Amino acid sequence: MHDDVGAALTQLTLLSSQADEEGPGTGPGAAPLRQVTALSREIVGKLDELVWTVNPRHDTTIGLVDYLCHHAEESLRGTGLRLRYDIAAGLASLPVSADARHQLFLAFKEALNNVLKHAAATEVRLRVQSGDGVLRVAVEDDGRGFDPAKTDPTSEGLGNLRQRLAALGGRCEITARTDGGTVVEFHLPLSDASAPEPSGDR
Repeated sequence: MHDDVGAALTQLTLLSSQADEEGPGTGPGAAPLRQVTALSREIVGKLDELVWTVNPRHDTTIGLVDYLCHHAEESLRGTGLRLRYDIAAGLASLPVSADARHQLFLAFKEALNNVLKHAAATEVRLRVQSGDGVLRVAVEDDGRGFDPAKTDPTSEGLGNLRQRLAALGGRCEITARTDGGTVVEFHLPLSDASAPEPSGDR
């Protein structure tokens, strides 16, 4: 089903993009056509995310990190922001439950969206390390930063990130750098919240 629906949506995206390029670019139908293109791309992305979430083949740290990198590339494509990676060499492929990797992905996705919307950055760095039973994923930017003293720690945006990680037994640290920019670091324990659930008889 995924292949059929995904292929149809991809074709819709291509056709609407082609129609927009071949058309005059203005007029009463131009804006709705661009909306169709954007919406179809969004649906394709959500379908891909859903399939990734439920596929047990991705229940590892390597599967999670690969998808985070893929999402970052897709999200920043065409934005003009540079994307740099700092992935620890020899990252072990350890088990991560579907719920844990999905919740971490949603937090990561929100942190990346915050950079795009608010940071006025020119560069984003994705840093990944593991050790002592903890996976550490950081999103760093060189944007305008913020003043923690003037930020409500219970605000919905920051609260969502912290709550998602806390529910997994981890934590989220948000730091405003003195030289500008922001670091959002997620700590996901791999020994407890991320342990795979019992599979039962198969």
